Amino acid sequence: SIAEIGVGAGALTEALLQRSGCRRVIGFEVDNDLVQAALRRPSLRRSEVGIAAQPLPTDALSFERRDWRNILAASPRVTEKKGPRCLVFHGDFLRCNSLPGECHVAAGNLPYRISSQIVL
Repeated sequence: SIAEIGVGAGALTEALLQRSGCRRVIGFEVDNDLVQAALRRPSLRRSEVGIAAQPLPTDALSFERRDWRNILAASPRVTEKKGPRCLVFHGDFLRCNSLPGECHVAAGNLPYRISSQIVL
C-alpha cells in the first residue's frame, strides 16, 4: 500500500492506483472541499477501484505504525472484487506520528510550507 500525503482532487491517487503493484492508497487530506472532489472523481468511483473517506483519528499523534491496524480493520476492506482501494483520512497529516504499517511508500505533491516538517 502507498500513503499519499495531500490527496487533493485525486489526480496522483488515480495514477498510483493504476500501477500494478499498488494494492491500496491510504491518503491524507486536510481540505474538506478537496476530499469531496476526490470522492466525486469518476475514475476513483469505478467499482474496481472505489474510494471512501473518514475523519483522521483524534489520537493519531500517538499512533505507532502498528496502531493503524485497528483503524484500518474497521474501515471498508479491500478484497479481490470489493471494497475501496482508496481510503482518505480527512485531517492534517502533521497530526500523525507515523504512517500506517501497511504503507511501504509515501507519495504526494507537498506544499512547500510543510515539506520540511514531513521530511525531518
